[in-house]
Amino acid sequence: MIIVLEGCDLAGKSTLAKHLNLRTGLPIIRKGPPQQHPLFEYEPKGKWTGICDRWHLGETIYGPILRGQSNLDKVQLWHVCAYLKARGAFVVLVHPPLDVILERYDAEGDDLIRRDQLEDIHRAYDEMCTHHVRDVSLVTSNPVEFTDLIVHRASGTWHEAKPLREHYGLRTYVGPRHPSVLIVGDRRHRSDESRFNSSFVPMPNTSGHFLMWSIYVNPERDVQTKRIGFINANESNADDFYDAWCVLGRPLTITVGANAHKKLAHLRIPHGAVPHPQFVKRFHHEALLEYGEVLWRALNEQSDMRSWRP
Repeated sequence: MIIVLEGCDLAGKSTLAKHLNLRTGLPIIRKGPPQQHPLFEYEPKGKWTGICDRWHLGETIYGPILRGQSNLDKVQLWHVCAYLKARGAFVVLVHPPLDVILERYDAEGDDLIRRDQLEDIHRAYDEMCTHHVRDVSLVTSNPVEFTDLIVHRASGTWHEAKPLREHYGLRTYVGPRHPSVLIVGDRRHRSDESRFNSSFVPMPNTSGHFLMWSIYVNPERDVQTKRIGFINANESNADDFYDAWCVLGRPLTITVGANAHKKLAHLRIPHGAVPHPQFVKRFHHEALLEYGEVLWRALNEQSDMRSWRP
């Protein structure tokens, strides 16, 4: 299993992690400030399990407070959340009242933050409960009392995502167990194959970053409510990919680029089609918003718009 514990300093994450470790035997993985780009740290390559004592969500809160900015932008955060969903991670926000946090600070102190920063940090986690409701599996103010419940629900989430972890055709997939929208690319760049398992990893200045921003900034989109998955078509054989599409529930599908379109046309999978984001980024980078609009139009109409140009 993968259990991610998020929350303010002194919220009780480390205590809960110890209880979960005793209950499950899973190793505890503690994360401080990222030592490299956060996508390398929060999307480990290969198979892994553990109890993560702070992970991706904490960077978006502590980064701005301690360094002036987060090293994880909005679409990169979206991708990490999609990566964790595909691996069956269970995310717990440990969130006691502010006065409890202040009492603990006065009694114990903290090496990372000052007392006057706690209110802003706590408020940021309050907002997270609203804006990232789909990315948090459970919110609790008394985590130790719910250790058995957390283990039970985390086990269920882990089991539900088993096909996503073990199906060969889904090895590059990121997103929920049953997406309503599936965005299909060609294959990972050779430099990414050794660094990431996932498709469309939005490292800065890449086609994945451009694609995800074109979706995120589009007025028609609502990333928090649409269940969007990402996958590459040409990193598995035809039978594996078709079977993977069925495992995902045959979602509404769109391809980006000629190679992905060719694969799905051969498999007779219904889909819309748009140009590859690398082409648009290179020659029409100012058309990011338009590209997102065309993508949604081609998706909803299931039309071939690969010849579109701004």
